Amino acid sequence: YVVMSVDAESCRIGIWIDFENLIQGHPNAEYYNIDQEFTPILARIQEWRRKYLPNSAIVRKFAFANWSDPSFERFPNELSRFGVSIEKHLQAHRFVKNAADIALVAHVLQFAFLQKLAVQNNQKSESNCITHFLL
Repeated sequence: YVVMSVDAESCRIGIWIDFENLIQGHPNAEYYNIDQEFTPILARIQEWRRKYLPNSAIVRKFAFANWSDPSFERFPNELSRFGVSIEKHLQAHRFVKNAADIALVAHVLQFAFLQKLAVQNNQKSESNCITHFLL
């Protein structure tokens, strides 16, 4: 959990999900059911948000995986029902370890940097920015 701003009145949370780890850590990955497995995760995040940041809102959700892998091909449409943006990353080689992790962290850093730059250049209102990053 990384805090960019401590203004508790206007917390705007972005969530970045390493979906590869979520699926690969599941005991029966091929039978992973989004409604039964992913919904409780989002519910727990909402509970945490209401408890610790009651004046906040989750405004963006991103999921990372090698979506060209056949074992992940059914998930993008299912995740979109939850408002999750599917982020693609290049799988340079099928044995590249932690490619989704690397893409996720690079995306967070790029997102934070470009957002801060836009605010500094008065191209974006501070109130429209994500203030908390949840990974």
